[in-house]
Amino acid sequence: MNFDIEKHTILRLVHGSHAYRTNTPDSDMDLRGVAIPPEPYFLGFHSIFEQNIVGQNGSDEDTVIYDIRKFFKLAVDCNPNVIELLYVPDRCIQFATTIGEKILANRDLFLSQKAKFKFSGFAMAQMKRMKTHRGWLLSPPNHEPTRAEYGLGPNPELSPVVREAIKLLIKSNIDLSRILKEEAVEAYKKERAYHNSVETWSHFLKWRSERNPARAKLEAKFGYDTKDAMHLVRVMRMAKEIILTGKVLVERPDREELLAIKHGAWKYEEILGWADKHDTEINEIYDDPARNCVLPHTANMNKLENLCVELNKEFLDFKKV
Repeated sequence: MNFDIEKHTILRLVHGSHAYRTNTPDSDMDLRGVAIPPEPYFLGFHSIFEQNIVGQNGSDEDTVIYDIRKFFKLAVDCNPNVIELLYVPDRCIQFATTIGEKILANRDLFLSQKAKFKFSGFAMAQMKRMKTHRGWLLSPPNHEPTRAEYGLGPNPELSPVVREAIKLLIKSNIDLSRILKEEAVEAYKKERAYHNSVETWSHFLKWRSERNPARAKLEAKFGYDTKDAMHLVRVMRMAKEIILTGKVLVERPDREELLAIKHGAWKYEEILGWADKHDTEINEIYDDPARNCVLPHTANMNKLENLCVELNKEFLDFKKV
């Protein structure tokens, strides 16, 4: 990236806990923004820009500035972390040019019924992660898996090309026994189990080394990641709000309850039961014609495409003056 990101930023917003009002004195400041790169990044072949990241992974600073085209793609896909940016309260708008203000003014164009699937899917991913981390808390892996533990020799019996071919056959629901010898199928299953175990070990080591100390204390005290639980509840409630009202409530009216969940007010089993119940309820609301989602089935891609072109032209023409 060979340009001054600050001079090309059209929008910068406070995100995360400070936007939700679930921040505490030790909360990091998360910033997100949108930039329009110089003309060569549109017309040339060598210059590429998608986003600029500063901090993250344990740093006190967490800033991501998206290329406007990537931002539009993520927003029209109803990515929860990006859609939220369009609806932060005014106090969270750090900087907005007239072009940035036009994006905010047209924020409703990005919303569609896809939000139901993206928000509830995000919540279910939080639950899956919470279950995984709980397993590591209660029974952490104590060594790197070995090939011998899976009945494998020191070298793979199947080449990478053969393993990939078998993987594709499985995805296509083809009966492997009609094509391959039983020994080859068994070797593939063992290799897959081994590699999955190695991947899990790698994720465990990364989780253990990057855990926030304060978060780790809460996990140890309550037996699960209470911050994940808080986000699960927040995002699932937002999913329901969006499909019923078409509104994205970033600044949370249930702030106090969310903070209580973060500090262990709900038991682990209570969180799982609540999530299953609300996931079912959201699906019932979405499928019920009498309570049908107020949002359009899909976003108006033509309007958004024209808006993106218009904003890029306006910015680049201004830079030429």
